[in-house]
Amino acid sequence: MNILVGDVGGTKTRLAIVRHDVRGVQYGDEVTLPSGEYPGLADLVKASGLLGEHRFDAVCFGVAGPVRDNRCRVTNLPWTVDGTELAADLASPTVTIINDLEAVGWGIDALSPEQLLCLQQGDVDPRGNQSIVAPGTGLGEAFRVPADGRYVTCPSEGSHADFSPADERECLLQRWFAERYGHVSWERFVSGPGIATLHRFIVEHEGKEVGAPLAEAMTQGDASSAIVAAARQSSDVASLDAVAWFLGLFGAEAGNHALKVMATGGVFLAGGIPPKLADLLPTSPFLSRFNNKGRMTGLMGRMPVHAILDERVALRGAAVCALTAKETGS
Repeated sequence: MNILVGDVGGTKTRLAIVRHDVRGVQYGDEVTLPSGEYPGLADLVKASGLLGEHRFDAVCFGVAGPVRDNRCRVTNLPWTVDGTELAADLASPTVTIINDLEAVGWGIDALSPEQLLCLQQGDVDPRGNQSIVAPGTGLGEAFRVPADGRYVTCPSEGSHADFSPADERECLLQRWFAERYGHVSWERFVSGPGIATLHRFIVEHEGKEVGAPLAEAMTQGDASSAIVAAARQSSDVASLDAVAWFLGLFGAEAGNHALKVMATGGVFLAGGIPPKLADLLPTSPFLSRFNNKGRMTGLMGRMPVHAILDERVALRGAAVCALTAKETGS
């Protein structure tokens, strides 16, 4: 059985061929392409070179955006991904479209201990709900609930809820951003572009200077990556501040989400950013902001928190989803 799976994000799309036979699940050819360089997902898949002579028994894509009726308007791309149209374009009997965080949820149970970084041991409830928070190009959120002996993932768009400042500085940040762009959501700060936004606020509003090497690096490539690199080298005060602030806000919103879904079964940090900042997370303000929930602080401290280090977890989850759908006929 041949399956084509994909993790479709605002910055890049990762595709892979999965084979399932008597030996189990095997991952074959894999390609990563820049999403924004293609007019749509069908064009990107055809350009990947993976189609070739393959005939796929099933196709499943985890897509960054709200999914309804097997169709998704991608949040950070001018794409609409339609499973029915893709099935015709790719000559596949079925194309399943799921939210990218739902794909992560499908993949969590396949992770090994080495693919997880424990930030808080907690006291896991084996029947408790689980939270998934995933910063990347945007901020994904989902939760898992136990049902019939397994976990079912429920996608959400909670990252677009109103940002809630915790102190005077964050009130100023909210006002500064609202004056420029209107609605202020958590995704605006807890995401890759959010790191650059926080740095810009620190420079423009608080008057900290940017050195010439960093300014050049920010214009030549990804600004947020340049800021993180400068923070690692301790070569720019505003960068150190921005990255620490980002990790604190990440912790605050991860805690908000965990509290809302009562994630006593565990909290999983997914997306492209946690693996890249895994060395910074343990000593950052993340955990203090996560746990600081007033009268619920004790409850928060008992929730296990792990960062997912495997950036292919959504691909693996899409494969599990496709196989499950085939086996159950759903």
